Amino acid sequence: TLFNPNDEESFGIVRVVDRMGQTAVQRRYDLRPHQTRLYSLADLKTAESPGEALAIVPLQQPKLRDGGVVVVRNDSDKASFAYTLMKGRQGASFTVEHPLHFAADSPVKPARATPYGPNRSFPAQALLYTPMLFRGLRLGELQLESRFYLSSSRWQEEALWMLPLVTTSEGQIAWASNHDEQLSKRVAPAGLTGQGLVRLAEFQSCRIDARGLPLPDGFSGGFGVATIPKTSHSLLKVEVRAVNWGRAAFTHFRPGGASAKAYRQADGRGGLASDYIVSGVHVIGNRANRRRDCLLALMNIEFEEDQAGTPKLQLFGPSGLVTEKHLGDFPALACRHLLVSELFPEAQSDPAHPFTIRMQVANAMMIVSALHLDYERHDLALEHGSDRHSTFQDFKC
Repeated sequence: TLFNPNDEESFGIVRVVDRMGQTAVQRRYDLRPHQTRLYSLADLKTAESPGEALAIVPLQQPKLRDGGVVVVRNDSDKASFAYTLMKGRQGASFTVEHPLHFAADSPVKPARATPYGPNRSFPAQALLYTPMLFRGLRLGELQLESRFYLSSSRWQEEALWMLPLVTTSEGQIAWASNHDEQLSKRVAPAGLTGQGLVRLAEFQSCRIDARGLPLPDGFSGGFGVATIPKTSHSLLKVEVRAVNWGRAAFTHFRPGGASAKAYRQADGRGGLASDYIVSGVHVIGNRANRRRDCLLALMNIEFEEDQAGTPKLQLFGPSGLVTEKHLGDFPALACRHLLVSELFPEAQSDPAHPFTIRMQVANAMMIVSALHLDYERHDLALEHGSDRHSTFQDFKC
């Protein structure tokens, strides 16, 4: 969906490119002030209603069968906004993702022949994470699976080099692409790999399925990507599927490294290394008749320094702080998954007033994301969580 929030018209070109970066279909758009328009991404035909846009129809562009990237080029003074509404071919729900703005005409440097430094070192310029890796994790009646979608946009250099890795609950590296001779078999398309890395040219994209990684069944952990040159966390997506519910949800990664460290400089932060928020948290019903719950995914993203973190979780309701809990040490890169109903067994939310959870960590950079579970509707939703000061820093609220 394209939306023009401005008091002036917005116009340009929207196109869909396949995973190799080739345009499959494109259309011009012209939006009046405050106008919204819905498109079917398979052919960019306009739709009169969400039901029409999300209808399951035969795919006319075979090269889009495995996905791709939407590119909106704005040619007017005022830029429009775009959102993707993604519906699985099973189940009745859909999930929403937002885009990222880039300067279209910025100069781009030539691609590097290799990103490696001396002794095959990889001097990462950006570190990005999601704590939502599941490979057949069973959670009561649920079985959870993850897939990851990496894309490049058009930004600093003609090629984006990416080193993906998987971490355990204790912070060990369970898998890293540059130590895997079978990497090309784990990335689709296989041709977007080289030198033990993922290599994406302009607007290319690829998929990594947790099922295809050398991990044991029932595994859960963290997924990180080191990149050269820098890139944005919004270009990397995670999909979590509840297999037996036939439902899926998307969100994007979280920034680490220098980007995460910059939040420490916010006024009024009090020196906290991490101050994260997730909202919309529900716990309704007891163990025998659970109606709503939330799986928290906590990850220590201290990659460059071996710094353990000891998070404190605070549960807030409509009247303020309800309760809090101190967790044990999380070694660097450790990622763990905890049900809110087990962390706070006495807590029950009002259906109209969900909880908010705040995570504070004094001395280590950590992130917390949420998988919201609705056992009545057999549905799920993902929230990546945000540092409490990131919005203030980005938008000067």
